[in-house]
Amino acid sequence: MEIDRIAKIARIRLTDEEKKHLETQLNRILEWAKQIESMKLGDEEYFTDKTNVFRDDKIEQFSDSESIVKNFPKASKGKVIVPRSL
Repeated sequence: MEIDRIAKIARIRLTDEEKKHLETQLNRILEWAKQIESMKLGDEEYFTDKTNVFRDDKIEQFSDSESIVKNFPKASKGKVIVPRSL
């Protein structure tokens, strides 16, 4: 079953009820993907040439890093400490 494999990769435990529910949802998503995949796309214009219409992108210097660091449970010398991930 795909749900078992996905849960193992994600390192989560699921009840049989949760597995059944997620399997139903995953199957619906895959059906939608098949429908999109089967659509005949020709020379239509795509939205790749559009730009951000909400605001200009600006690079700004952030100077209050202490306010971020103090919200982390572990920090040392102004840097946050996070769990190691592979």
